Amino acid sequence: MTSSELLKLPEIPGYEPIRLIARGGMGAVYEAWRVGPFGFRKRVALKVVTITDSRLHRDAERFCREARVCAMLSHRNIVRVYDFIRIRDHYIAMMELLEGCDLDGLVHRMGADDVPLWVVMNIAEQALDGLEYAHSFRDAELRPLGLVHRDITPGNLFLCSDGVLKILDFGLAKLRNVANTSLTADGWVVGTRAFLAPEQALGGAVDARSDLFQLGAVLYHVVTRRARRNGMEVPSSLPPIDEARPDLPKPVRFVIARALDPVPNRRFPTAADMRESVVRALEDLGESGPLALERFLRNLEQPVERPELAEASTQSGVTQPAIPQRGRQVVAYRTQQELGAGLVLGGAYELVQSIGRGSAGVVWEAKHLRIPRRVAIKVLLAEAVEDREACSRFRREAEIASRLHHPNVVDVIDFNETEDGRPFFVMELLEGEDLAARLQAGSMSLDEVLSIARQIAAALYALHEQDVIHRDLKPENVFLCTDPTSIGEHVKLLDFGISKVLGSTSIQTKANRLLGTPRHMAPEQILGRNDEIDQRTDVFALGTIVFEMLSGRPAFVGANLPALTRAVVMGERPRLGDLVTDLPAHLSDAVFKSLAKEPVDRQPDVASFYAELAGEPLVSGIHRR
Repeated sequence: MTSSELLKLPEIPGYEPIRLIARGGMGAVYEAWRVGPFGFRKRVALKVVTITDSRLHRDAERFCREARVCAMLSHRNIVRVYDFIRIRDHYIAMMELLEGCDLDGLVHRMGADDVPLWVVMNIAEQALDGLEYAHSFRDAELRPLGLVHRDITPGNLFLCSDGVLKILDFGLAKLRNVANTSLTADGWVVGTRAFLAPEQALGGAVDARSDLFQLGAVLYHVVTRRARRNGMEVPSSLPPIDEARPDLPKPVRFVIARALDPVPNRRFPTAADMRESVVRALEDLGESGPLALERFLRNLEQPVERPELAEASTQSGVTQPAIPQRGRQVVAYRTQQELGAGLVLGGAYELVQSIGRGSAGVVWEAKHLRIPRRVAIKVLLAEAVEDREACSRFRREAEIASRLHHPNVVDVIDFNETEDGRPFFVMELLEGEDLAARLQAGSMSLDEVLSIARQIAAALYALHEQDVIHRDLKPENVFLCTDPTSIGEHVKLLDFGISKVLGSTSIQTKANRLLGTPRHMAPEQILGRNDEIDQRTDVFALGTIVFEMLSGRPAFVGANLPALTRAVVMGERPRLGDLVTDLPAHLSDAVFKSLAKEPVDRQPDVASFYAELAGEPLVSGIHRR
């Protein structure tokens, strides 16, 4: 970042600005490091609005409300806000850093070519997932907020490089059911002219169907190439989609036409209803899901330069760095601080109640004091603070999770230390149960197993793309979240404390040292052949989990630890077909192959394992309706 750009930013405790990403209006977005103790570093985006004119107080209020609204929302298709502070005239929101481009940018990257229809409809499906969540969101007292975005545009639909769509910029959002929260009354016209719903353009009352109209207008502009014009026409002046693109498949034209109906009561009643129609349209369009979108984006040429600066809400592409490699640190710990409800950590997180304990840390539910969000905080146990390797692994767990922006990996928000010097990291708070608890009830249905296996495989695929091997994949580290926007559970992969970074020398695992849970460890891991550990080690563990989900019993058993390790290393591989009847042969064969003693005899990666298991490619970690 140039010195002149640095001078425009106040000093923000805990953050190191790197460069300006985008500027627009009164605001700007910067890439920055979130820095913490023990060498922790996480790349984030800082959205900064500077208000020096008292007449612009309304804009400051709008920005503050955007941060608060986004902070309440926790959904894979909505940009995450981690924190919000004010420093003199600067209002600063700390957000996740996105890599990719918005829909406008994608259209420009395509040049003279159309954006493939399957890509457009996949973007629509994910946008509708996020909108359904936002529209039906309830506060802590279960009151519906009646949230309406009011500015769904190509610039506010951001396609990340991993194929996940993010909705940006809730600055114009309206909370219809909560008093004194809207900065605009009915009668005001807010939003982007080319995408306004009729009732919005007339200053009338808006609801969720207004957002669906706007999304329909976005789809119309993209598939008819009108998004490439400098001045886009307002929806009321557009010819019907059946006239503009009669060559489109009928299900696609139906989605766009119904969304663009000028009468709200004739549109889709909810985002979920519109999504169902989009999914039906996708059935005839071929590829689907974030992983398919990721492959598509990788095959595109490098992005062309946009002729104008993006709006402040837009984030341009950046590349996540490898985990910084550092030597061990010797830390002098102060008098032990007792953790308890009401204690504030890092000046921002008030502990509410203890919700879990592991071998190295204790997990607390906490509330953020600056934004309306509940979080989970994992604090290193007092008895582990003198163990330098335990501290290093604790930091690495936070760093690995924080750099993986994936819907099936728990999101790490912050890293800090207590007053007595114990490290802690802040995560999203998950509601539901782990897979181990679910398995206590016995075997699961084939549909449930394939859904969970797909999501675990998608998370591992993202992990392996970063040259990270989990090494402790087990039911206790697979969390099944309650997700009202999906059918079935939404999986989150946990606990990267003993993960191996291929090629890393920051933490060396000694040869012949046992790390992991033997019941789900591959033979090379049990035997301490750590130089042989790679993706296929996680394939083995995933195979044991699938085996247990379908059969209701572990793949390998033993009366004690030596007997169990002998069964894994030398015992005969079990066959699922011998325990579970009516299983497809290819599924039983896939699990049997994954449990091979030698890595070379297993599937080469998790995508291959899932393809053999389900008889279809690994295209999405998210459960499709």
